[in-house]
Amino acid sequence: MTSKIDAWNGDKLDRQKEANFIMNYLNGIYAENLQDSNSGSFVLNLNAPWGYGKTYFLENLKLDLEEKKHPVLYFDAWKNDYSKTPLLGFISEIEQALKEYKSELPKGEKLVGNLLKHGKKIIGVMAGIGASILVKKVTGLGLEALKEQLDADTDFDAEETTDTLGGKSEKYIEQIIEKSLEEHQELKKVIEHFKTALEKVTVSLQNNAGFTLPMYILIDELDRCRPTYAIELLENIKHIFNANGVFFIVATNKEQLAHS
Repeated sequence: MTSKIDAWNGDKLDRQKEANFIMNYLNGIYAENLQDSNSGSFVLNLNAPWGYGKTYFLENLKLDLEEKKHPVLYFDAWKNDYSKTPLLGFISEIEQALKEYKSELPKGEKLVGNLLKHGKKIIGVMAGIGASILVKKVTGLGLEALKEQLDADTDFDAEETTDTLGGKSEKYIEQIIEKSLEEHQELKKVIEHFKTALEKVTVSLQNNAGFTLPMYILIDELDRCRPTYAIELLENIKHIFNANGVFFIVATNKEQLAHS
């Protein structure tokens, strides 16, 4: 493991002071949160314009945190921007990062495997059968075709619509809504399982492998991503990874991200 001196070697702007301030600040928040079992995670935005060294700072902060025995995961959002589903790339990176930790844990293979299983399940449920697939399955129409048939703002022949849907349009719509409700409830349940599994991993890292909490997840280059990707990734952090003992540091140009 790289030492603290190596981490900031060549730091001509003395950014190690800022790093120490941030670590002390966040570790203090974590200590306070220990009094509240429902405190959840914490997200810090590291704001600076492009070219101001956010990546250099995060890469060296990662080394510094590792020297202080914190579990650290680093995610380059820009390198994963090609994915249509931000969570897919995020879970994949977590899987790779946790490989070095699971060998240090009793039943680490099972603990990490259970976490990844629930993570992949979230992706599956979020993809689901999909409204467009369900519509096509029960009506023979694509979603766009159904919208054209049922759009109240356009003129269409009601009798023709009934014939097209086999005289069962109300039944089909009820099926679509019912399936959507089922998927929503299933997603809530799977997310809770994921959070529980994540907390078990962090607690085991502390109790059985001598690591110091919180676990830090560093997200870099978010402001270089396409707006929809950046927003969805932030939403995933808020709703899916809101687990005790997990802190996020997100490096971004806030002004650019605000345009999204």
